[in-house]
Amino acid sequence: MPSGKSIAIGLIVGGVIGGISVLLSTPASGRELTNALQRKKDHLVDSTKILRQDCVQLKNDLEDASKRSWFSIQSFSEEIKESVSDWYKDTEKNRKSIQKELSTIEAAIVDLEKSISPKQTN
Repeated sequence: MPSGKSIAIGLIVGGVIGGISVLLSTPASGRELTNALQRKKDHLVDSTKILRQDCVQLKNDLEDASKRSWFSIQSFSEEIKESVSDWYKDTEKNRKSIQKELSTIEAAIVDLEKSISPKQTN
């Protein structure tokens, strides 16, 4: 089993050999390669700045949408409560009338049961 020291040496030697082979096999000169790398770095920095600005804008938009939706939900909830309350008040007269009729029907049933009970026992 190789030791940690031999693995580290192998990685360093492999990295150096790989770096040298890349430098020797590049089709561009050192100056051209440096310029190309600089342009790519600048492009990456610009892209990163734009991405950061977009992320900040997205965060702000999400916060705004969250606040608006919270107020909309609260408003909707209040309107529902008010509608149910209005409906309850509007139907109160009918509910009382129905309850009164049910009481009358129950009383009639009790009277009917009383009138039938003595006849069945005879």
